[in-house]
Amino acid sequence: MEKMFQSKKILITGGIGFIGSNLALSCFKKGANVTILDNCDFHSGANLYNIKPIQKEVIFLNHDIRNEKVLAKILTNTDIIFHCAAHTSHPGSMEDPFMDLDINARGTLVLLESVRKYNPKIQVIYTATSTQVGKMKINPITELHCEFPCDIYSAHKSLGEKYMEIYSRVYGINTTSIRLPNVYGPRAVISSSEFGFINYFIGLALSGKPIPLYGSGNQHRSVLYIEDVVDALLRTIGKRGKGEVYFVSSSDFPTVYTIAKSIERIVGGKIKKMQWPKDRKKIEVGNVYIDDRKFRNKFNWNPEVSLREGLKATKEYYHSCLSHYIKDSAINL
Repeated sequence: MEKMFQSKKILITGGIGFIGSNLALSCFKKGANVTILDNCDFHSGANLYNIKPIQKEVIFLNHDIRNEKVLAKILTNTDIIFHCAAHTSHPGSMEDPFMDLDINARGTLVLLESVRKYNPKIQVIYTATSTQVGKMKINPITELHCEFPCDIYSAHKSLGEKYMEIYSRVYGINTTSIRLPNVYGPRAVISSSEFGFINYFIGLALSGKPIPLYGSGNQHRSVLYIEDVVDALLRTIGKRGKGEVYFVSSSDFPTVYTIAKSIERIVGGKIKKMQWPKDRKKIEVGNVYIDDRKFRNKFNWNPEVSLREGLKATKEYYHSCLSHYIKDSAINL
């Protein structure tokens, strides 16, 4: 796979966030020329420390994806875009839906329009989300499942996915959308519940704080370690996309309780059972079982990292640099 990366010019939007930074590190290691576009909004997960090992080796642009003038300059010298930039908070999207709309929908549209105008040969890989489906009507979920988003964030990510399909069908742009499940691992936001429960649980455990378990915790989830996600995304490079949509998923579907107990055992902390907050209960999707054979068969991909292995690796990473992810964390090491 390394040969196809040599001298490739890869743009990663949201490249100092969780998924974007891990992608940037991997692409650089494989020999690609990496450009990162990020507006450095820590409310959306931006953290410059995430790219510290390669910061002097990549092009870093502190700009917004909604700035077409900036995009016009970048895209003429770009082969591939990983579009990871987003406002990623489910509850936050309910509190400020128009801000979420502007970033996740209009931002994606500005990017696609810029690709159409300035370099329509670019390949665009879009990080969508499995929560676009909402509450599961058919078990397991496939790409044919109708979408019933439970929150504004998921609805706008779905809209971005539809933009990808339209620009591929109408303008011939090479787009692929990958619906990601719950992703955990190094370089995530672990100090806030706004960015996914697993990474938040890990942050609490590392800080010696209780791990809040809402209700019984019996709802099943698909979870992937970040290395498996990066591997899946990289396998789409060089493939002709026609607006296709794919799920990627774990092979098993542990309950939230099982995940919390695993974190308690491997990372630390103690589970504390709590009543569901009303705002969270209203946007809860319930059980998640995903059939991702379409992606596995097309790209010869399988997840390699078990939950136990992933949690151990994640713990080791944060123990080496926790102060960059949790304030006043030195006392917790």
